[in-house]
Amino acid sequence: MEGVLPVDDLLSVYEKSAGTTISDMAWFDAATRYKMAAIMGNNLRRHRTGRREDPYQERLVTAIPALIRSGSALAEQLD
Repeated sequence: MEGVLPVDDLLSVYEKSAGTTISDMAWFDAATRYKMAAIMGNNLRRHRTGRREDPYQERLVTAIPALIRSGSALAEQLD
């Protein structure tokens, strides 16, 4: 995506700024996917129960289990 740093470059900039290295990025990646799935699931629930009308949420239904599966695959690779 134009204007967005690749993950490795962004991580390098972060590490230089923080003065430390991130050795467990896969853990953070997995956790982020679980969190995003939870947020999206909550938004979908709110839409379906009428608390917040947002038909766009129905277009994201397949992304929720995909995020959980990919987060689980990353978590399984951890020590």
